[in-house]
Amino acid sequence: MIKCELCGRREARYVCQECGRRVCELCIDPYTWTCIDCLEKIKPKLTRMPATQTTTPINTMAKIFTIGFIVIFIGMIIMMIAAILGAGQVSGGIVIFPFIPIPLIIGYGPEALSGIIIAIVLAAIMIVLILILTRKTMPTSL
Repeated sequence: MIKCELCGRREARYVCQECGRRVCELCIDPYTWTCIDCLEKIKPKLTRMPATQTTTPINTMAKIFTIGFIVIFIGMIIMMIAAILGAGQVSGGIVIFPFIPIPLIIGYGPEALSGIIIAIVLAAIMIVLILILTRKTMPTSL
């Protein structure tokens, strides 16, 4: 039975990948397969993370969502400024579904009311379709 070369108390079952010493299970790092002495020497190398791994997919998606929201908001403002400068001769609007199926409807100009009514009807149709589709996919109780 070979004793651990670091502590000298327990049986050596592992070999350090850095220095080749025979060590016990308490004197080896199971992730790097190095003894605790070598681990202290290589620890600065292990703690450095590449710059590409610092962002997570969730942070990236949040940034994309925020940029998209800002672009849509700026577009709405430009459309409203164009309607004001057109002195009521142009009509337009936008329908946003921030909480599907509940729409956020903004309209301007002389034909805004008809556009808003069409958007409300389309939102109602969407709600009905969602209810029908979810009812078909829901399991029935026995």
